[in-house]
Amino acid sequence: MADMLDITNPIHWLTVLAPFTAVLPILYILYQIIRPKPIPGIPFNKHAAKSIFGDIPDIKREPPGNLLIWIAAQSRRHNSPMFQVWLGPLTMVGH
Repeated sequence: MADMLDITNPIHWLTVLAPFTAVLPILYILYQIIRPKPIPGIPFNKHAAKSIFGDIPDIKREPPGNLLIWIAAQSRRHNSPMFQVWLGPLTMVGH
């Protein structure tokens, strides 16, 4: 039992680190899959494209009932009647 608690034992470190190093690439691939993917040529919020939650944090900061005001502000911000809004993970319409 004392051998299992010995932190100088390299086998102990391998058994601890191996599962974590095996999971990291899987998590990265999942992140890439669920992250929003912009449609070229259509304006979008750059920071929202880097988050799996998309524009949800910005929308949540608005007072309740102000969604249309937020949408109008985005249209003015991007100087375009059409722009991309991401409403969270895996909400890709038409893909």
